[in-house]
Amino acid sequence: MLGKWEDAPDSPCPFCQKRLDRTFVINDTGVQEPGAWTVCSHCGAVLRFTSGMTLRMATAEEMRGLGRERMSALYNFRNELMLAKAARN
Repeated sequence: MLGKWEDAPDSPCPFCQKRLDRTFVINDTGVQEPGAWTVCSHCGAVLRFTSGMTLRMATAEEMRGLGRERMSALYNFRNELMLAKAARN
């Protein structure tokens, strides 16, 4: 699972409604594209990019389809992000 930081699309987090200035794109190509995964840097929600490059919540079915290794990588990143945020506050 590759990832890299990119400027966020003009789309708020659908969970907390805060705007993201950057997103860490998580997918096999490391490119911000429809279907790529990311995590809200404000609330930690697991998100997906839509075909219109807006953000939406990942569904439970999508999460189950990730497989153990990918889900572990995604949640490790999420935990690191939230720990870094807590350390800043």
